[in-house]
Amino acid sequence: MPQQVLLKPGYGSFVTYANKLDQAGHSDASLDLIYDSVDELLRASQFEECDEILKGIEIEACSIDVHLAILTATAPARSQLRSRDHYFQQVKSLAERRGLQEPGLLDGLEG
Repeated sequence: MPQQVLLKPGYGSFVTYANKLDQAGHSDASLDLIYDSVDELLRASQFEECDEILKGIEIEACSIDVHLAILTATAPARSQLRSRDHYFQQVKSLAERRGLQEPGLLDGLEG
C-alpha cells in the first residue's frame, strides 16, 4: 500500500522526505525514494493521489534535482495527471529564476 511510502513520521509526503534527504547530501537515496514512490502509485493506478501530491509540492523548497526526478517519474502517466502540466511550468520558471535553465534540461518532460 503506498500509504507507508507516502507518509514518513515527521516528514509528511514522500516528496518532503526526499527533499530532506537531498538537502542532507543523500541525493541517491532521495532520487530512489521519488522513483520508487511514484512507480508504486502509478502501478496501483492511483493517479488522483499522485495528482494531489503534484499540487501540494512546495516549488521553492525543493532542489531542481528533486523536481526533475518527479517530472521524470511521472512522465509515463502525464496524460492522466491533470496537475502535471502546471507543475512542469512551475519547475521551468524556477529553473529560470535560479539560473539553472540550460538547453535540454527539461526536454521530453513537458506536457
